Amino acid sequence: MALKIKKGLTPWNTIGSDYTGIRKRALIKNGYNTALGEGDPIKVSNGYIKVAANSSAGVTGVFAGCKYIDSATKQPVESGYWTASTSSGGRLEGQVHAIGYYHDAREYTFIALADGSVSATAIGATYRVSVGTPDSLLKRSAAVVHTCANASADQYMVRIIGFPLVPGNAADTAITAVEVEIVSPRLVQG
Repeated sequence: MALKIKKGLTPWNTIGSDYTGIRKRALIKNGYNTALGEGDPIKVSNGYIKVAANSSAGVTGVFAGCKYIDSATKQPVESGYWTASTSSGGRLEGQVHAIGYYHDAREYTFIALADGSVSATAIGATYRVSVGTPDSLLKRSAAVVHTCANASADQYMVRIIGFPLVPGNAADTAITAVEVEIVSPRLVQG
């Protein structure tokens, strides 16, 4: 059976209990020039959501969607995808910037695809997350756990804590789904 896990980081469990679906929010600055898809690792800096680069520094959570006013139609838009350089065309819930939603990295573990085989001995090991351009059609992140060990220690974003029990998944298969936690989750700044 083929593995049916999506790319990106998907909330799996809350730390210490089952996944609840609760999302936090922060603003996305008008004109922010990087696309965001559901499942992208993000940081909140100076009150605004930004994509988190391939490092452990500053990961606040995982992007879960956004709301803004369409500049052309002046209608509210709710989406799992932020198109690069979008600007909100009016006030929404008292804000002139878009509202972004995220799953707090301090509260959740996540399921993710690895870009290669991961052995059972990798539990506890840390890895980079390759964050690419999200898929605008699927409105989904293209992020995967990068299994090549060529990163310096400060670039490790996730720690593998297990292998989710989903059909078609097993350690040492060509593409493996892994349960991960963010290595150094960051509190929201400013």
